Amino acid sequence: MNKARITYSNLLFVLPHLDDEFAIAPILKIYNKKFFKIKILFCAERLKDDKKSRKLRRNECFSSMKLFGINSNDIIFLNDSFIVNDCILYKSSNMIYKYIYDLHKQYNFKKIFTLALEGGHPDHDALALLVDKFSKKNKVNSYFFPAYNSDKYFFFPYSVLKPLNTCSGFAKFIKIPSIYWLYSLRVALKYKTETKALIKIIPFILLKIIHSQKIFFFTSTNKNLILWEKSLTVKRYNVILEEILDQISIK
Repeated sequence: MNKARITYSNLLFVLPHLDDEFAIAPILKIYNKKFFKIKILFCAERLKDDKKSRKLRRNECFSSMKLFGINSNDIIFLNDSFIVNDCILYKSSNMIYKYIYDLHKQYNFKKIFTLALEGGHPDHDALALLVDKFSKKNKVNSYFFPAYNSDKYFFFPYSVLKPLNTCSGFAKFIKIPSIYWLYSLRVALKYKTETKALIKIIPFILLKIIHSQKIFFFTSTNKNLILWEKSLTVKRYNVILEEILDQISIK
């Protein structure tokens, strides 16, 4: 009897920052099987930090990726090739697009995963728009996952891992064991350099572990569904949508 031919599916995860994998940890858990080849691309880093801090953060990232069996050979930091600075990722859009294009020519990715366009952070928004543009032009299926946005959640002035209310009608979901959200918590705990920031998301992750068997996603972006004047991108980071769109050449 002939052995069944094994076919591999190449997957690309494109994330704005080191630590953003907390939002897609259940997906990494699902797809990290022997029949998937995964590449993870981390874009922006806080370049004003000293080299020691940046190296420590990368080591935390490697530790996080080990939770999913992903080794250092499959992790790419764009700042090793060109500058992508925190909060102004959009200024490097052309180079990021070309890098993804060249990588795709080499690996022929079947799916691309990134964070959603939700007005939560200018880097998240810019990358979502860029990936959507790339995916449509190159006919690659892409999936966009919510991280955090400006919707109020009880006494919190923001929401985490939940679609923006104005976009929720277009959200899809994948059913997962609720225990998979534990990986999001484990990721957050790996980044001790970001304790102050990540401590804010832990209550939301705990809620997911307790009662959520869904992870939401979108298959495209729609900038018109977001109330930009109320978004964190504008109010907290002082970046307007037009700045991002001009760099990505989207009108």
